[in-house]
Parts: sequence; structure tokens; C-alpha cells
Amino acid sequence: MTLSSEEMKWLSEAFRNIGLFSICSVSEIREIMSVVAEKHFERGDRIIKQGDLGDFFFIIGQGDVSVWAGEGRSADKKIAELKDGDFFGEIALLTGHSRNATIVAETHCHVFMIYRNDFLGMLSRNPELEIKFLKDVEKRVAERSFILGQTKEGLRDKIAKLFGPKKKEGKK
Repeated sequence: MTLSSEEMKWLSEAFRNIGLFSICSVSEIREIMSVVAEKHFERGDRIIKQGDLGDFFFIIGQGDVSVWAGEGRSADKKIAELKDGDFFGEIALLTGHSRNATIVAETHCHVFMIYRNDFLGMLSRNPELEIKFLKDVEKRVAERSFILGQTKEGLRDKIAKLFGPKKKEGKK
């Protein structure tokens, strides 16, 4: 599918505003845009389902979505809302893990999608970008774990251990 010049301009700007793509050169952004597909979803449509394998990365061109997650395959807790220019689906693409949330269209949505194989091919040609994506994934996984309280040792506890008072070792 060929993007209109208006869509290409908007998408180019959207990529520049996504921290993960902000280090991309103009030619890299053009390369990414060459593999972008479009899709429309109606209000109430499930765009992705927690637990399913991830094979697309999404940028919301227009519309609002809600992000639902929970333990196992149960996505029963609303953890975020996303809008125009926001993105989702990168964790499953980079890690190979199943989707960690369900995304539901709250309004009519026009999304831009990048297929996993195309995305990973682009990252393999740009190690700096791959590292930046992986750092963002780590941050998002930590945030999700904190919100859901799924980690054995919560994020707050980990931070307290890193920055809290050190225990003094006893003398022998």
C-alpha cells in the first residue's frame, strides 16, 4: 500500500517524535516508511490480544486506544490510554515474547503497522537503534511490572535497595 504525501509527512514527523526513532537518519526513516502498512479499526475492536505472538509494531495515526493487562492471559486491568502519535507492540517484536497487553480501539482508529521481519531487518542494519529500542523495552517492562505488581520484588523495592541506606557489616 502506498502512503499519500500527507501521510508520509505526518508519519515522518511521528517517527522523529518517538524517542526510539529520533536517532534515525532521514534515509533510515524513509526505509522504515517503505515497509509501513495501514489498517483501520472500529470502536471496540481488539487490535492485539495479551498472550498472542507479536508480529506487528503500531503507530496510531488517528484515534484512541486503551491498554489492558493482567496475569497470564487475563487482561482485566486498564493500565494506559494512547492517542494519535503514540505507539505500541515493540516489546513483542524485539523480545520474541508474547504480547504483554491487550489493545482495544476506543474510537475509530487509523494505524500504521510495521511487520516484525521488516522491523528486525532494519534493526540488524543499525545496532545503535537496536540498543536504544532495547533500553526502552526494559523501561516499559519495568513500568508494567510495577503497575501490575507481578514482580517478586517490586520496582520500588529494587530502587530502595539501590539507593537506600547501606547495611554496615559487623566486625569479627
